[in-house]
Amino acid sequence: MGIVPHDGVIDQEAKLLAAKADVVIVAVGFDPETESEGADRTFRLPLGQEQLIQEMRAINKNVVVVITAGGAVDMKPLGLTALRRPCRPGIRVRREARRWRKSSLER
Repeated sequence: MGIVPHDGVIDQEAKLLAAKADVVIVAVGFDPETESEGADRTFRLPLGQEQLIQEMRAINKNVVVVITAGGAVDMKPLGLTALRRPCRPGIRVRREARRWRKSSLER
């Protein structure tokens, strides 16, 4: 992300849309570059994501946060009343799913 002004992380248009919306859905979390099996990562969200959540909450009281993470995430600083955390299958689950699909096609 580099160096940006403190107020420059969140796009102004996003703030305007959040102010007009009935509900704001904020999707945050880790991607394959910031998280993988067999590698350590911080428990905090990547740079700018906590700020995004806080700013959206300040603009609109109805915020739903969806966190994508393969492990634990420190949610105390987020101050959320509700959270949705979808599960992401690991490498072993994906391998088993491929084996199952292959075996079902061979029948």
